[in-house]
Amino acid sequence: MMRKRVLCFLPLFICAPAAAEVPCDFKGISIGDRMTPNQVMAKLGVQNFKMNPKMPTFDEFSPIAEKYSRPSASEIEDEEVGPYCVSRSCIIPYGVSIGNNNIPIKLFISFRDSTITEMDISFTQPAWDEVYSIVFHKYQSAWTAETTAINVIDYETKEATRHDRIFVRNTTGGVNQSTHDICEIWGTNIDIVFKHHDSLGPLHSMIVLRLVSKNF
Repeated sequence: MMRKRVLCFLPLFICAPAAAEVPCDFKGISIGDRMTPNQVMAKLGVQNFKMNPKMPTFDEFSPIAEKYSRPSASEIEDEEVGPYCVSRSCIIPYGVSIGNNNIPIKLFISFRDSTITEMDISFTQPAWDEVYSIVFHKYQSAWTAETTAINVIDYETKEATRHDRIFVRNTTGGVNQSTHDICEIWGTNIDIVFKHHDSLGPLHSMIVLRLVSKNF
């Protein structure tokens, strides 16, 4: 008798039959696709964005970085600029959402020679369980999950709070069905050790799709 392989997504214990092929896409944009910034923004429904915008000077940036940390200062800067692209990346700090409850996300997309090499999807940490479930059903197959303790620091006050950090990884990776490029898929419920200071809230979760390079 043939056994049907069933895969479980820990720690939520969601199980499903193994998928034939895992995708590498987010909202129809796949790792390995060749796209221009205009095409990427149009696909995501972002009507207004800037190309190579003027960014704050070092003197303008430094006081914010000294107060909130450099990562938080960059996020504050991104929200002030709005959706934009430079030569090798696009950043969409608002205007795109996921899930039944339209969870706001921040999206970072990286390019190399017009090929999409990475997509980082950030969202507020309280939405982790909901997004975690969505991710499993979209990118099925086998996953691993690891939980560790982490201290998250408020850079301004130096106060720290302790959290359980969950790191998950799709063990098979995904495939772009058109280009046959392979991607890694992983995520975490707490992305960095410093509190954020943007519209997504003080704690961010993240899902990452990243190209597996053929340059070896």
